[in-house]
This record gives sequence, C-alpha cells and structure tokens, in this order.
Amino acid sequence: MNSSSNVTVLGLGSMGSALARALVARGHRVTVWNRSPERAAALVALGAKAVATPAEAVAASPLVVACLLDYDAADAVLGAAGVPALLQGKLVVQLSTGSPEQVLAQQAMVHARGGRFVAGGIMAYPRSIGRPNCMIVYAGDAEYAQHERTLACLAGSSQFLGANPVAAVGAYFALSTYMIGALGLFFETAGVARHYGISIDQYYLLARLTTDEVVEGLRDGAHRVATGNFDGKLASIDLTIAGMDEVRRTFVATGMPVKMLEGLVDALKLAAAAGAGESDIARLTETVFAQARQS
Repeated sequence: MNSSSNVTVLGLGSMGSALARALVARGHRVTVWNRSPERAAALVALGAKAVATPAEAVAASPLVVACLLDYDAADAVLGAAGVPALLQGKLVVQLSTGSPEQVLAQQAMVHARGGRFVAGGIMAYPRSIGRPNCMIVYAGDAEYAQHERTLACLAGSSQFLGANPVAAVGAYFALSTYMIGALGLFFETAGVARHYGISIDQYYLLARLTTDEVVEGLRDGAHRVATGNFDGKLASIDLTIAGMDEVRRTFVATGMPVKMLEGLVDALKLAAAAGAGESDIARLTETVFAQARQS
C-alpha cells in the first residue's frame, strides 16, 4: 500500500466507529483516537491502531477524518497539544456538524497551519456506511481528489460540490431536513392510517408504491425549477391547498396532532399569498428563496 492508504479517524461514536470499520474492511491502515479510549477496543480487534493523543493520531496519516460531536469539540481536538504543528500537508476531512461560520473558521485555521480542508455531511445512518448507495456530500480544497478513492470506502455514492466548504453544510442541512421530514411524515401518516384500520404492513406497502409517484414528482419538479416553467398543469398551489386543507380539517377533527401536514398547508398558503397560487407546487422553491432574500 502507498501512504494514501494511511487514514486517521478522530471520534469513535456510532458514526465514527462505522467510518473506521469501513476503512479497515477495505484494507486501509487506520489509526483511531477517541476521548474515551475504551471505544477503540472493537476496532483494534479488527486491525485498527489506537493511540492515546490527538497529536499521535494526526501524525500517523496524511488523511485525517474527524467525526466528533460538533465543531466546538473538533476545534478542541485540532487545537490540542502538538496538533496544530502537525497539520502541515494534511487533508482534514471534517464530518462533524457545524454552522457555515464554524466551517469557514476551521478551514482558515487549518490553512494557517499549512493543511488543507474539506467539509462533509453524511446522508445516512451508521448502518449504511460503506454501502454503494450511501452518500456523503463534500466540498472544499482540491486535494480531495487525491483521497477520493479512499473516501469512497465510506460511501459509494458520494458527491463533491466544489471549492466552497459551506456548500457541503448547506446541502447536508437541506438533505437532512428532506430525509428526516420524509421519514417523519411517513410515521405521522402511519398513525393516521392506523386510525382508519390500516395496519403498518399494509401502509408500508402502499407508501412504497406511492413513492414511485413521488420520484416522478421530484424529476418533473426539478426540471420545472431549473427551467422556470410553473404552468400549474399538474397541480397548482391553489388546487393543492384546497385538497390538503380538507385533509387537514378531517384529520384534526379526529384529535390527531398532524403537525407536519399543518406545516405543509401553511407553507403552501404563504406561497399563494405571495402570488404563486396558480403556479405548480414546484414554485415553492422560488417563494422560499425569495422570502430569504427579503428578510
């Protein structure tokens, strides 16, 4: 193996441990560090090397993957005794969660020490790490390309979004909301379905079939947003409000707290109030973006 096969993982929570396992499974020499060292035992049994300090961990590899509680924790680790001087020539791939301001500040710190920096967002639960359909979004310095094959061990469907690391944060926050929102809406409506005598097994099958139409809606809607064609021939915002408001009233009358549905109807009404009522629901993208620019 060449030196690019040496990888350090900082942080061994559920996600960090999954990242380290995936790298070990693909034959990389993996050095791990965690504030609670006992978390490393299972990884050492698989072939990883555990070290006692962040400085030892950073010194071990040209590629340093950080997956800590948040950017405050990551700042503390990257600022620990001996670490700043060791960042020269290293690529820090930061997979912790932080704000755009924190990302830019950490990038500046790493650059000041002669290192390179990439921010990322993991669009999966730990169980999916290493699988072909798992996705991590990355953005930052061009040195990412030198380690792309190694990082592909973590997620086979990863995407690099360019030089601005904030793009990875924005994509991660947006996609996380979409993913958790879709799951949350499934579970909320499964409760509604149970009220009407539909079992979870039945509802799961029906939801899977309905998802085929959702995928078509994503494809068509993304094209509409890209081209600015919101002619409303499929489903206008006003028409959608009329249908979904009736659904909302029916569900609320049962006493069920369908808060996600209520939020959807409220969002549609805001778009209609902004003059988009006759447009296709894909125009929500434009109305949301416009509101941000006005505030």
